[in-house]
Amino acid sequence: MNTRVIANFNFNPESLALTEPVPLTLHPAEVYLNSLGEGLRRTMREALNVIAQLGVNIA
Repeated sequence: MNTRVIANFNFNPESLALTEPVPLTLHPAEVYLNSLGEGLRRTMREALNVIAQLGVNIA
């Protein structure tokens, strides 16, 4: 059986905008960081902040 899935990329990016902040208990980055040991948590938080700033500077 040969099935093909075609993704529909016709969406409005503004529909992804948050209407209110995500609680830290649900925020993916914070959940990830909390799963790490304390020593690695600081390093990874700094790395994620650097990556986030790269995205801001590109846009």
